[in-house]
Amino acid sequence: MGYRATQQRKWYFGWATIIGLGVAALWGGATPYPKGQSTVSENNNSSGSLHLVLRQQLDTQRFAVDLLNVGLQPLILHVGIMLANGREQFPNHIKLRLAGSNKRILHLQMKVPSAVVGRLDPMVVPLPVGVAYTVPIDLRDYFDPTQHVWSVHLSKGDYSLQAEYAGTPVSRQAVNGDLQGIALMPYWTGHVQSETIRFAVR
Repeated sequence: MGYRATQQRKWYFGWATIIGLGVAALWGGATPYPKGQSTVSENNNSSGSLHLVLRQQLDTQRFAVDLLNVGLQPLILHVGIMLANGREQFPNHIKLRLAGSNKRILHLQMKVPSAVVGRLDPMVVPLPVGVAYTVPIDLRDYFDPTQHVWSVHLSKGDYSLQAEYAGTPVSRQAVNGDLQGIALMPYWTGHVQSETIRFAVR
């Protein structure tokens, strides 16, 4: 998971890990930022400020989702949960729609621990103007409980994949006592989908 700058020359600068409210960035090499489109339905005043781009990586099980702030104001995103004081991060508010050549459609969500012992915090991502936050996607980390598909294994065939993100506020009940201020932040709320990408397993 990490950040990309998307304004002007649109270079990739590195990755950052969100722990509580802190951002630790490790700056690296530069690569051009890819183009993409998304459909947005949001409740904020800044229409169309958040875009979602889905990209395929080197193999057919791995992808990346970019959350891009293309608006005029910084955004704050509630993307999932964190465990162990931020050492384990699960951006499970990003969901996937996978369709195969057999017309079967899976609505995939990220696997998270079924029981939590210890601290649980909301995963909050600040997103400045012109910056994207990248989440790596490995389909083997997703499942569809509604169809009792507990692990994704792709057989040979043609597939299509789409990502979606639903932005929600953080409630006071969801935060620990030392982080009550997180619930007061102006979170981006709404729904955004990526374009559908098609790929094949041969």
